[in-house]
Amino acid sequence: MSVAQVNLEQWLREINSLKSKLDAQQGARIPGVFTRLLWVHHSTRLCGARLSLADTELLLQSGTEAPEHFPHRLVREVRGHAAAIDLLCAWAEAGITNLNRHSVEKLQACLLGVETAELRSQHKQSTLPGTPPFHHAAPADVMNRLDALLEWCQTYAFREHPLLIAAEWHLGILRIQPFERGNGRLARLLQNFPLIQHGFPPLVIPFDDREQYTDALVRAFSDDFPAFAGFLARHLLTALERRLEAGEVEDIDEDINWETDFGVLESSMSAYRPESVRSNELVYLRMKDSVIPLLERWWQRTQQLDQYFSDTRRAGTMYTAGQLFDFRPENLTELVEKIGDDGVLENLHEIEYIHRWYGRKGIDYADITASVKVRFEATEYVVYGPDMVIWMRKDLALPLLLREQNSILQQLRVWIMEKM
Repeated sequence: MSVAQVNLEQWLREINSLKSKLDAQQGARIPGVFTRLLWVHHSTRLCGARLSLADTELLLQSGTEAPEHFPHRLVREVRGHAAAIDLLCAWAEAGITNLNRHSVEKLQACLLGVETAELRSQHKQSTLPGTPPFHHAAPADVMNRLDALLEWCQTYAFREHPLLIAAEWHLGILRIQPFERGNGRLARLLQNFPLIQHGFPPLVIPFDDREQYTDALVRAFSDDFPAFAGFLARHLLTALERRLEAGEVEDIDEDINWETDFGVLESSMSAYRPESVRSNELVYLRMKDSVIPLLERWWQRTQQLDQYFSDTRRAGTMYTAGQLFDFRPENLTELVEKIGDDGVLENLHEIEYIHRWYGRKGIDYADITASVKVRFEATEYVVYGPDMVIWMRKDLALPLLLREQNSILQQLRVWIMEKM
């Protein structure tokens, strides 16, 4: 038995152990927004696209017109990739177990954001580092080879470990290359179908691991299947560990992003600096899509600390040219609507929300005041934390991305914990 085979069997035992713990949690199985974002981002990067994580999130924002500097095909394919993930997950959630050639063609069309995806009609070869050119299925054989792969995966879907089926899907698509373009993304998409079917989190290959990914493919194309399956197994273990650490909730909008630090991600697109003209309408948009959602999430989380103190105070204030408005969390949206209708928001200088805790229960006295302030300038808006530390600066034309909101909330959490 080879070293790769021994390692693979050990990893499969570890995967099964973690999967049993995940099953006990009975958490959500369909990927949340953040997992889908990472999936699209890394798979797109692996096929050569130069996108930051923030760029990817911007392009995925529903209803948002893409900045002009992004190529139209890239925008279409990034959004198509997300739609293909949703379609695959919907099939898995509906209990569909048998994919046919038409299912794969539909997924590929969705993935590339086109009406139809036709099977490859030209001869194709690939070259991996240190190996001779690899000739893929001849055009006349593509249909039969794809059908054979589908039949094998369906026959063994519930006989073999889902990780091994995932590896067969991945390698089968790459060997056949059934379409002219997008076969790598399709392989990384289809590998997750058996995993999601069996309640595993999706397996995402990070762009930073592209060299190990290539090396694993080289070994697989030299008949070392355990080496490639082992590569996937390590990443599936990582996905399981992260899901278990997160608990039952996986969606980007839930408490996982408060309890777990994903790190500070890229905050804004340096290549995209539109000309922003401050107006009542533009400030109103940033209040509605950025400031209010940020403060609402802040209120929800800081309320959890109230139980540890004998008293707490909250206060919110908005400053405009010559006017001051006090607000409570529950009436901020109504206030913004009102003064927005009156045209006052064009002169909004800053909005600040303060939460104070004091008289800590059972232990030494404490007095903690945490604040979030957003100041509107001529072409930008700036988010300040306690002690007037700048935590985010954005062009007025750009909303706060959800990842950026999480970064701010994470910094607030760390600051509060240090004061405790």
